[in-house]
Amino acid sequence: MRQVCTWGLGAVVWLAVVGTASAGVKVSERFGYDPVDATKNLQAALDSGLPEIIVDRQSGPWFTLPLKGRSNQTIVFEDGAEICAKRGAFLSPGASLLTLASVSNVTLRGKGVLRMWHQDYMKPPYKPSEWRHGLSLRSARQVLVEGLSIIDSGGDGVYLGIDGEGRAGAPNRDIILRDVVCDRNHRQGVSVISAANLLMERCVLKNTKGTPPEDGIDFEPNHPGQLIENCVLRDCVSENNAGRGFEMAILQFDATSRPVSIRLENCRSVNDYGAFYYTLGKRDPLVPADDGVVEVVGCRFEKARHRAVSIVRKPLSSGRISFRDCVFDQCCADEPKRPDVSILFQGHEIYPADSVTFTNVKIVQGDMRDWLAPALFDEFRGAPTWVDGDVTVTDAQGKITRVAMDEAWRAARFKSVPGEKVEILSPCPFSTEGVRVVDEAPGEMVAVSPFYTRYSNAYVFYAAQAGEVHFKIAQKVIGRKRGYMDGTLNLRAYGASKTLQACAIPKTAKGEVVTFRVPKAGFYSLSTRGAGSNGSAIIGTDVPLALDTTENMARFVLSSGTLWAHCPQGKRLCLLGLGDGVETFSSEVSSPDGACAQRRAHNLGGFRFTSAPAAAGGLWKLTIGKPSKGVLEDYSLQVRGVPGLFFLSERKYWR
Repeated sequence: MRQVCTWGLGAVVWLAVVGTASAGVKVSERFGYDPVDATKNLQAALDSGLPEIIVDRQSGPWFTLPLKGRSNQTIVFEDGAEICAKRGAFLSPGASLLTLASVSNVTLRGKGVLRMWHQDYMKPPYKPSEWRHGLSLRSARQVLVEGLSIIDSGGDGVYLGIDGEGRAGAPNRDIILRDVVCDRNHRQGVSVISAANLLMERCVLKNTKGTPPEDGIDFEPNHPGQLIENCVLRDCVSENNAGRGFEMAILQFDATSRPVSIRLENCRSVNDYGAFYYTLGKRDPLVPADDGVVEVVGCRFEKARHRAVSIVRKPLSSGRISFRDCVFDQCCADEPKRPDVSILFQGHEIYPADSVTFTNVKIVQGDMRDWLAPALFDEFRGAPTWVDGDVTVTDAQGKITRVAMDEAWRAARFKSVPGEKVEILSPCPFSTEGVRVVDEAPGEMVAVSPFYTRYSNAYVFYAAQAGEVHFKIAQKVIGRKRGYMDGTLNLRAYGASKTLQACAIPKTAKGEVVTFRVPKAGFYSLSTRGAGSNGSAIIGTDVPLALDTTENMARFVLSSGTLWAHCPQGKRLCLLGLGDGVETFSSEVSSPDGACAQRRAHNLGGFRFTSAPAAAGGLWKLTIGKPSKGVLEDYSLQVRGVPGLFFLSERKYWR
């Protein structure tokens, strides 16, 4: 068995040092206490250079503005001592209660509380944000957090990010969270963006709700150069979160990234939306790479409202996920006919999930159903070849079935259907160099087809000058019992990670005009996040606009209409489309001269089109409609071979 987390000599020495700190100084005795605003008192104590300070319990909380910690200091909380965000403050979208940035040798311990005002931040005068964290660790080293409760933040209870942008920021290293409670936070209990040697023991992550993903813990790096390395969770509980308990959204890693290593030991997920979720990122799945290992040992996933385990974008060429001595008990509580495990049936993925092992896994069901999501695989996608192990299933009637996941089982389980043989070209990035913009209606709002995207998607647009740009945006409610849901739009300069402006996705089916202000002429990205499982669509724009599929397929729901893709002279255009089971669409591809190049009444086996080399550059037209077989619901599309952009208007684009 591979050892995932190794605590070296440096960590042992550090723990010895923090364990022998001198007697502390009470903050109120040396620096005073102000019951209205104790920012100056607390920050003076943090800046004092004292090896140990004590946040002593007062008759009320220590109300404060954002605080910054320093190196070589122990902060002890007396039982019941509470540092609380000052109400009406923290207007900046990134204002966190306590930030430890580029510091080392810091300890926070004691049965104290870091508290913010989650509900306040969800309405004016606050701008929508998911970054008002309770405790923000940025490129920190040798940090121990023990015994604290972090409650009601406007972002994550604990955020482990970088002090800088892109590859510039160092990862957090040698971090211990022990007996920490993260309760009622807005985005996550804990977010791990970049960390090496992270140990979490006996932590409780519960009641996260506000903006997706809404997980107990989410490992989600923002850049290929960041690290998710030697991360161990031991005896931790994720409970009653609106999202998943344990999520690994390794979406930004590519072939240059270091291997992932995560281990869950004796952890529990109870009454989360889903217990375990894993997805890999950008790299080409046809190229073998060491993407690391995720080990789940002795864990219990109980009463998940959705699936116990969901694994997508996990090709055979990547690392391995293993579940050993685990129990999945009474999951799919809200959807009792849904299988407990999905590692296969993901219609928006080009290649099947693979390389997953279950050893001595027990599944206890509350309803009669299959334990593994069924799927058919066409020749385009292929079928898994290394999903193995042994599973014992106890159904609702007490019948016990033992499943040996051997070659014979795989052959019977993963059935294939014929598929069309079409050459699939590689994704192509978009470069802003040498681009010629075409805008036949400058500054005029033009209507575009309503392609409703789910969860998160990206757009690119061009602004001809500094000032305001406008988009008309609508939200489609999916499901009878659901209403409009919260979501955000984030504006960035194209290729940058810094958010310039954020706004809420409007809660209207008719559409509402949203205004962004750009600082100069150029290309910008606009990413959508949230609105739950509802769909959001840009249905009008006054600037050239495209859906960005350079890195991922765009995911749509209940959408039809027309998109355009530009193919330069001498290049070949490749269009891909995938449905989800019986969910599909009809399609018609037209060349720049208007001739029909391909027409399909349905795409149940997957949609793909690859052109001959273009004699002249021009816009190709893709029309999506209702299928003759199956239903128009969830599907995904991507442009390959040329820059992966779907333009929403033939009057506003670039080439």
